[in-house]
Amino acid sequence: MIEDERDKKKTSRPGRSSRRRKRKAQSILEAATLSLESSSSNVAQVANQDAAPPTDASAASVVPIDRGFTLEGVRYRRREEHVKRSHNVRRRDNGCQQKLQKDESNDTKDTLDPTDEYQLKSQLGFVPGNAVCVAARLSKEFYCTNNQHKEAPPSVVQLYPMAVRQAYEGGKSDGRKFKGRRRGAMRTDNNDEDFANANVSESTKPKKERGWFIESSSATQNDSSTQQPRQIIEPFPTLYWLTSPILRSHISKIELSKTNGVPQMEARLRSKREYLNQMKRAHKSYGKQRWELLTDGDREEALLRGWGGALGDERGVAGIRPKKGGGDGRWDSVKCLHAHSAHFLAQVEEWRHEREWKKSAAKEEEEDKGNNNDESLRSLMADCNRDDLNLVGQWTIEAVLDELV
Repeated sequence: MIEDERDKKKTSRPGRSSRRRKRKAQSILEAATLSLESSSSNVAQVANQDAAPPTDASAASVVPIDRGFTLEGVRYRRREEHVKRSHNVRRRDNGCQQKLQKDESNDTKDTLDPTDEYQLKSQLGFVPGNAVCVAARLSKEFYCTNNQHKEAPPSVVQLYPMAVRQAYEGGKSDGRKFKGRRRGAMRTDNNDEDFANANVSESTKPKKERGWFIESSSATQNDSSTQQPRQIIEPFPTLYWLTSPILRSHISKIELSKTNGVPQMEARLRSKREYLNQMKRAHKSYGKQRWELLTDGDREEALLRGWGGALGDERGVAGIRPKKGGGDGRWDSVKCLHAHSAHFLAQVEEWRHEREWKKSAAKEEEEDKGNNNDESLRSLMADCNRDDLNLVGQWTIEAVLDELV
């Protein structure tokens, strides 16, 4: 009897991942709640004025030392995004590539839109160095303006699958006691187990060190006798990042609830085979898009460094690993509701752009440059007929919209 009670008590206790996920959701909720008031005032100012990035010290954001560096692959994708929008072509079309090559000599923009950059600083406190473009914007359920020529604030940003971070030198003083063990900043031996098991298609090629170090930008600004922290390029499997404090706050509340939390979402996925099949397609689509976002050169580097498994379609949303074993039941794991919601919102926005592009191409109309929040999110979700929609993200956003009613 005592042993049964002990077993019951042991199994009912949340695991380490569950406790970490709960603490993370609570911290996101607290941070988002604190920033809502200031963020909403800044967004209103940006939306109703021809705003430019702040120049005064009080308005400038504090950028983390290892977040602002931008790789050349990020710049290339930003230029591609600019060409896509300015010429009303799709990113992967030959027309986009031809116009991009033609515009290379004209110093095509390789930075984010100034207004988007300002708003991201308002939402996050900094602009991620690997941010490619705004992937989705707030719908009219969360944001309203009388100016129909102004775009709504960002809700999701697309991130390049590689990022620059300060090399982890060990210890727990910087708060990275969990990530530091897996970061691999100091692991440069080619006998690493993860390296050996990586999904590398060209295994006959010579392998490079997993640690991809670059010179610190601050190395020349200080005394050479002082040892400067090294920077390292590392794989970044999270393709979409939720930026809106309003959405982050609502989703954190849902994730902490007893009705729509991660365990409940996983149980709902397992309730029907069609749910698992659709989530498998969503994970595969996420991985494929992440891999294709890399430039040819960075894709080659990823293979040579054993990062193919981390950035390919074997990893799903935000780099989630499917469970071992066969069958679609491997895809019933949920990373976190914020990551799934960001993916879903980006999918709906991508579908909306594709729909508008087809209409424009058929009628030879001028590119729509107006506000894209004139449709409700509910109506877009109802019309979107993609078969690879992220179900967990859809259920989460539906729960958020239900709370607003």
